[in-house]
Amino acid sequence: MSEEFSTDVINEIIANIPADKRAAAREYIAAWALTEAGAERDRRQSEIVNLTVQYARQESWCSQAQAMLTRVFGEPTDGDWFDENGFNCQGNRRADADGFYPDGFNANGYNREGFNANGFDQNGFDVNGFNRRGFDKDGFNAEGFNAQGYNRERVDKDGRSEFRFNLEGFDAEGFDREGFDREGRNRDGFDSYGYDVDGFNADGLDSEGFNRDHVDSEGRAKYRFDRYGFDADGYSIRGEDAEGYHRTYNIENNRPAARRRR
Repeated sequence: MSEEFSTDVINEIIANIPADKRAAAREYIAAWALTEAGAERDRRQSEIVNLTVQYARQESWCSQAQAMLTRVFGEPTDGDWFDENGFNCQGNRRADADGFYPDGFNANGYNREGFNANGFDQNGFDVNGFNRRGFDKDGFNAEGFNAQGYNRERVDKDGRSEFRFNLEGFDAEGFDREGFDREGRNRDGFDSYGYDVDGFNADGLDSEGFNRDHVDSEGRAKYRFDRYGFDADGYSIRGEDAEGYHRTYNIENNRPAARRRR
């Protein structure tokens, strides 16, 4: 601007902004006006614009702030005044000529490569062509198998064809597409809950945590409980004493097991 920035001029410029901000504004504008054209003057201008827009947004004096900035620096090159994060006083973001904001994303949330912040395009696929479940547009994962476990040749990892099932849905070995036989057991002999015909899982434990010798992982016998359901240490099969405190809690707190009153 060609206008000389005397004290009276600066006071006139800041007259319409909140009183508690005038002293700081006067200091910033005066420092900018005294700085020769160049990088330092540009830095001071950017600082003034950034602080003014942010303060004005917080305290709702946008029109005064925008008028002050325009009076000092002239019309904004982007059509409005924006802070360092690319937001104007009203909180609207600044986009470039291609519609992208300073963070690299457009109004729909996609970057110039067509991916959102999570790395997926508008069809839900990442840069490698896989969706959130790990499958490509044809339904195959990185290993080349679909959700049913078959590759593009319709063969599973064990070499079994997808089209081997009879009208009842079982293959020649008696297993369905999920790998269970008519009794609901898989090829390893376990049901959908992970237990075999005798009620033991792959670790050899039943649903209560005892093995085939009726001993748990801590070496405690299953049939050690009295007629009230407590063992010699005062704990039930769930590991709780008569007051409901678990063995672990009592040990950690150096607390003896509460006993049932006989």
